[in-house]
Amino acid sequence: EGMRKTLEQFSDAVVCIEYCPRAMYELGFEPVGILDFFLSRGYYLYSLSGSTMPTPTDRAVLQSKIRDNEYVDLLFSKRALST
Repeated sequence: EGMRKTLEQFSDAVVCIEYCPRAMYELGFEPVGILDFFLSRGYYLYSLSGSTMPTPTDRAVLQSKIRDNEYVDLLFSKRALST
């Protein structure tokens, strides 16, 4: 609820998160819930790597690439980024 209100107030905010499904499950959260939260609000989804520009991605790609203990840094933006 708090994140929703903040993003409504700052509609151009760009959000970065560390997405680790296993840790989210252990904390009682449904990992795809955070993806759905942003995607349903029209955010573009990118994966981040230390040495490259943000790479466009989607739920299916993330779920196929992340193994049990792995994580990926994600960026959500209302505007498409140059890649």
